Amino acid sequence: MSITLNCGNVNGGNRSGYEVKPFEPELDKMKLECHWDEIHSFISLGEHKRFVKWIKNQVHQGNCEEIFDKDEARDQWRVRYFKCKSTDQLWKIACPDPGYFSGSWLPVENK
Repeated sequence: MSITLNCGNVNGGNRSGYEVKPFEPELDKMKLECHWDEIHSFISLGEHKRFVKWIKNQVHQGNCEEIFDKDEARDQWRVRYFKCKSTDQLWKIACPDPGYFSGSWLPVENK
């Protein structure tokens, strides 16, 4: 699809001959990168809930995938792992334990 700008005279003639093509990125060829910052301590449970919603959206958009721990039942997760698809870096979100630990979002060190 292309758009021709009409920069002509009053009668609609095109003197310029300019043709403008819209930018249409090829998403399948774009390298999506995860620019994630460490969170050593969530400020509140609300911040943690907003973060979980955000990371689920990242999974939905295809930027990362959740790695499931087979040893832990889904309803008893304390730590959840996510892998950035473009860098293969593994991150973990530690769920808050109110009164003791406010939760965190940190990269997993290579072992």
